[in-house]
Amino acid sequence: MSKPVVNIDDYDLIHFHDTYSIYTLRKSLENYKGKIALTSHSPQPLHQEFIENSTKIERKLLRKTYSELYKIDEYAFNRADYIVFPTKYSDEPYINRWEGYREFKKTNQFKYRYFLTGTLKPQIRKSKLEIREKYNIPEDAFVLSFVGRHSAIKGYDDLIKYCEKFCSGNTYVLVAGAQGNIVYPKNDHWVEIGWTNDPYSIMNAADVFVLPNKETYFDLVLLEVLSIGTIALVSNTGGNKYFDSDKYPGVVLYDNEQDF
Repeated sequence: MSKPVVNIDDYDLIHFHDTYSIYTLRKSLENYKGKIALTSHSPQPLHQEFIENSTKIERKLLRKTYSELYKIDEYAFNRADYIVFPTKYSDEPYINRWEGYREFKKTNQFKYRYFLTGTLKPQIRKSKLEIREKYNIPEDAFVLSFVGRHSAIKGYDDLIKYCEKFCSGNTYVLVAGAQGNIVYPKNDHWVEIGWTNDPYSIMNAADVFVLPNKETYFDLVLLEVLSIGTIALVSNTGGNKYFDSDKYPGVVLYDNEQDF
C-alpha cells in the first residue's frame, strides 16, 4: 500500500484525480481530518476500464482479483467529501454501468460539485488547403473528420456505419488517431492518417467534425473543435448533452443513425 511523500495533515484539502490513488492511500487517510475532493476523469468506472483493457487470459487467471476491482471505486466515492464532475450529465456512464451508483448518488447529492473543463486555444500548423492537398482531397470537397481512439466506446464503429455511405462523389472522411481492432473502410474517400501531433489542422480542414461517442465524460476534443470554429455533429450522450442549447449554434446533437 502506498504512503504519501508529504505530510497530508499539513493540508486542509486534498484533490485526487483518480479513484485508484485514493484507494492505494486509504491507510494513510484513516486519520486525516481535512477534506477530500475527487475528480475521476474516467469516461467509465475505473474498475470496468481495468477489466475491459485486460486480456482474456488475465481475466481468467485473475478472476477473483478482477471480481473485486469495484471496491476501488466504491471506497473512493464513499471516502470523498466532494465529488467533482464537469457537468451534471458526465456521470451517465457510471449510472449505466455501475450497479449501485444511481442509489449512491441519490443519497449523496450533497457531495456533488460541477465545474466545467477548459482548454487552451489550439495552434493550427497547416492551413485547410495544405491539409487537403497533402491527403489528395479536392479543395472544394465536403469533408467530415474524426480525431480520437478507434474504439467502440469512442463510437468509431458508429462513425463507419454512419459515414461510409457518404464516401463518394465530392464527400470525404478524414480520420486521425491510434488505430485499434476495428477495420476501417477500404475506400479512396475514407482517409486514415493514423496518429498525428497536429490534430488541430485536421479538425480545421473539415467542414464538419463528428464526435460519435457511445458514452462520454466530457470530451475535450469538442471544446477544441469549437474554438477552431468547425461545426460539430455530436452524439446525444453523457457530457455532450451540456451542449444541447441554443447557446451553442456550432453543435448539432443526434440520437441515432436516422437522426445523423
